[in-house]
Amino acid sequence: MRYPDGTRRRQRFRREREALRAWSAEQTKIEKGTWHAIAPRTLTFGEVLDRYREHVRILVASFESYTVPALKVWEAAISRGSRRP
Repeated sequence: MRYPDGTRRRQRFRREREALRAWSAEQTKIEKGTWHAIAPRTLTFGEVLDRYREHVRILVASFESYTVPALKVWEAAISRGSRRP
């Protein structure tokens, strides 16, 4: 199978029927434009908060006085290891 960006994927099948199904599925992905879509990572609540802190620390002038206390409230209510169901 060749993708629009020139990459190639090879796979062996035992039966022609399996190969045709896989080919059809990949063609459908190419037509819809989802052939290169990457699944999002599952992050814990703590990891999301850490990323947000790094991002906001530079951009928000009231980081220490407003953002940090607000994040502490969220951390107290939700455990850092929880994941989205």
